[in-house]
Amino acid sequence: MSKNLKRGLIEVGYFLSRSGKDGPPIELKVKSWKDAYSKFYGTFGLGKTIGEFNNSLKNLRDHFDSHLENNRIGWKEFDNEPQQLSSTNQEVFDELQKLSDESVWYKIEPYVVSGYNLSITERINLEIKKIEGKYFSSEFEGKKIVGARSALEANVYHGIVVDNLKLFVESSIENSYAYNTQKIDLALETEGNLRHIYEVKTATDTQSIYTAVGQLFMHSAGISDVEKWIVLPNSFANNDLINCPWHC
Repeated sequence: MSKNLKRGLIEVGYFLSRSGKDGPPIELKVKSWKDAYSKFYGTFGLGKTIGEFNNSLKNLRDHFDSHLENNRIGWKEFDNEPQQLSSTNQEVFDELQKLSDESVWYKIEPYVVSGYNLSITERINLEIKKIEGKYFSSEFEGKKIVGARSALEANVYHGIVVDNLKLFVESSIENSYAYNTQKIDLALETEGNLRHIYEVKTATDTQSIYTAVGQLFMHSAGISDVEKWIVLPNSFANNDLINCPWHC
């Protein structure tokens, strides 16, 4: 997805939050949020199923909810303050806050795709993903409130570790390209060949390590000459890992 499209998708998330106060924005002429998200699948859904895209766009809308007036809570910090937006999301927020509702819709309307067959579009997107869809997608990082009735704080560090790991391995290995999938935290190709698979854990308990080992062997099944790496929060000696015949 190009830089302009990525920014356009953020603008859509803002629009859905601002104009969808009690339900989907009336401009979209739909009754459900599922149908509202689907209006943008033809423009932004490259490489994702319709379900994956809808969830992604919903999360983007939710990030803006705590900064705008609507009937949803959105992402909040532990002290119930709105969760800080990323730099790009903040830029979009500051820009569109200055515009009228009509002007915001004028920016969003070109992204709406109404006259297309959803199942055909999804199939084409998945075919493209299979051929060319090796891309890196940052995960959520920071604090979020979980639990519908009682507010529980969850610190999410996994995303920032994976982001920085990507930068490190790509800068350390020439002619390399890093990407991730729903199952693989990070994969590194060198000159078009898969060479490294990384599994990131934010804890060093036995269950986390056993899970990582299993994931690495499952993800590399049938692929020869792949280095398997576990990334842990601190350095420590573990005889079981040391005796494994692979890099860890």
